[in-house]
Formats: sequence, C-alpha cells, structure tokens
Amino acid sequence: MNETQTRLEISPGEYATYYANYVKYISPGSLAHVLHSDQEQLNSLFSVLDEKSALHRYALEKWTIKEVLVHCIDTERLFSARALQFARGEESELKGYDHESYVANSNANSRSLNSISSEWRTLRKATYSLFENFDEETLRKKGKANGNIVSVRAIAFIVTGHVMHHLSIIRERYGIDF
Repeated sequence: MNETQTRLEISPGEYATYYANYVKYISPGSLAHVLHSDQEQLNSLFSVLDEKSALHRYALEKWTIKEVLVHCIDTERLFSARALQFARGEESELKGYDHESYVANSNANSRSLNSISSEWRTLRKATYSLFENFDEETLRKKGKANGNIVSVRAIAFIVTGHVMHHLSIIRERYGIDF
C-alpha cells in the first residue's frame, strides 16, 4: 500500500461490536497514522516506568504492567497472523485464544522493560511492513475468527486501538501518569 493512496477507513460491519471498544481510539487516516497512533503514548509510558513500577498490579488478581504490555504484543502478533491469513484467502474460521492463559505463560514479569520495549518496536515494524504491502482489494477482504467477521483493514485499527485501550487502563487504574 502506498502512503499516497486513499486513507484507511472502516465501517462497523467490518468488525464485531466488541471491537468498537478499540476502534474508537483510532481515527481514519494513512496506514502510518493508523499503525502509529499509539507510538507517542507508548514511548511516554516506557520513559516513566522502571522495573519496580512495571511490576505493579492495581488489584491482587490483576495483571502487572509488564503483563499488560506483553499481552498487547501477543495480541498484535496473533491479529497480524489473522490479517495475513485472510489476505491470502483463508476460508476456514480461525480459533480465538485464551488471553488469560497466554499471560499466565508469558513470563512477562521476569523480562526487562528494555526487552519488552525492543520486542514491541520490532513487532510493530513487522506489522507495518505486512499491511504496507496489502493493496486496496486485499485490505477489504474479510474472514471469520472466533465467531466474528473481520476485514483485513479493520485489524489494523483493532491492533492499535487495543494498545490504546490498555494504555488508558494503565493511566486510570494503575495510576501511571505519562
């Protein structure tokens, strides 16, 4: 996809109602706009966190900030794989995933913030590269995952909106100012 092409826009029929909680954070725009809408906030978050504060939980059974960040990485990786599968014409319904199990098995709390930040930046470059090479027709393709229809281009909004959703939670519930 070329940055001079029409901006990315989606309609509610391209994603499950549940994902409106994520999509609402991202306005239509170029691919770079959509996939980098969270970059400034993530950079700010990483600049104020230290290893101790990143292990904070706002309640006993809730995830640490490191776990939230690794959850966002895992989700982006899985949703990018969905986008690729639908772009290539996958017709079978894709399974959902148990995010609680993924977090429990992530070893996020034993990782350094630098490691998590580095992985996120590398992953986002790969995500951008994936979407950048989809043409308009491919971006409009749809598939079914976890019982819901979703378009390839909606996944770009969901990926970034999901991060923005969790950044909002980190501000509100964890009390981190960034």
